[in-house]
Amino acid sequence: MKKLFISLLALAATVNAMAITYAGKATITLTSANNESCSIIVAESDELADGLNNGYYAVINMENREVALYAIYGGSNYQQFATKSLEDIALGVKTSAATDYTLTVSNVSGSKTLKLKIGDEVIELTEGLSKALTLTPNQAALAFGTLEPSAPAVQGICFNYNILTLTMYAGATVDVYPYGNTAAAVSATVTDDAPFDVDLNTQASGKYEVVVAVPGATVPEKYIIDVKPAVTAVP
Repeated sequence: MKKLFISLLALAATVNAMAITYAGKATITLTSANNESCSIIVAESDELADGLNNGYYAVINMENREVALYAIYGGSNYQQFATKSLEDIALGVKTSAATDYTLTVSNVSGSKTLKLKIGDEVIELTEGLSKALTLTPNQAALAFGTLEPSAPAVQGICFNYNILTLTMYAGATVDVYPYGNTAAAVSATVTDDAPFDVDLNTQASGKYEVVVAVPGATVPEKYIIDVKPAVTAVP
């Protein structure tokens, strides 16, 4: 018999008793090859606020657990987590000595199919889903996956109101040259893939060449921009 904790039944009763409409709700269970199990209830509802909502979350009790599955939010671990949006909510696990596990999904409701990203794979949490997994054994805390993974940002460069913004250009170097000059007026290194701003408001009006050296690329990207362009008033 699988070792399911009685507290899970209390959690299910609590969630089901709440008189709100869920856009999506599911119970996810992780079971080891030696039949140690843990389940988590996750849900989204437009009637809830983002983050924690009284009566719609429960901190996981880790006592005597060989296997644990939990949502991570605000530095705490939850066995029940219902909120307005589960976007990019991380899941963590505790593993036993086993390496082989099975992920199952049950008690699915709502018009929205929730998703879980494990590694590069996005899994739809549909009723009756069963998926075999291999996990590192004997881990007190192990990164497992992400609920409702947000869409990756699209690489791009935008120049608006004298601000040059680069997205998904982690590690690239940016040099901005007054057109025809060989000395850069502004140089910067993009720190990560998030939108990165290069402020050109202090530069003189005129055309500039933007040179973006991307790690691994043999030829830099080059663009011409117009800083503080003259504006003609429309009568």
